[in-house]
Amino acid sequence: MRAFLISCLFVLGCCGEQCAAQVVRLRVEGSQTVGSGTAFCIGETNEGRSVLLTAKHNFRAGETARVYYRGQWTTAEQINHHSTEDVTSFEVGIRIPALLLGDSEQIGAEVSIPGFGPEYHGRQASSFSGIMQTGYVAGERGLHPIPGDSGAPIIQADRVVGVVFGYNEPIRTTYRSDFAEQQLPTRFTG
Repeated sequence: MRAFLISCLFVLGCCGEQCAAQVVRLRVEGSQTVGSGTAFCIGETNEGRSVLLTAKHNFRAGETARVYYRGQWTTAEQINHHSTEDVTSFEVGIRIPALLLGDSEQIGAEVSIPGFGPEYHGRQASSFSGIMQTGYVAGERGLHPIPGDSGAPIIQADRVVGVVFGYNEPIRTTYRSDFAEQQLPTRFTG
């Protein structure tokens, strides 16, 4: 996965240290279904198009995707699904500030996970914190992602170290605190 992210930046000409963090709402539509998730910018092409990442499974609903930024929806193009990992990259024709990528996750360090899950369930978008473990994030007070958080960045020391794709239990929740006593681990591609 890390090689995939680095190759995206090399080919696309990331804007490097000048970029600021930006996470956006994602809407994916099919002929009969609509899906919602989170995406984030990792750089821009030589033509000035923003390049974003999200979880590949957000595209189960279809292949027509749009992101919401500064009050407008913009259509995604050049959608590329990773062959084995739950990650997808795509471009949009607007400039969105990018997050910086980290070299690797540091086990035992605090992370932040900003996502739009709460907004898709009638609440304000927010982030939650956790501690990086080997292969997962242990959410603070048992918090975990909910539908709509998929594709959110895992941020450690102001750098992206992973892309959220869910939690380890086959239960559906609408609050990040649902089943907090079970300490559901946040799964990610890193």
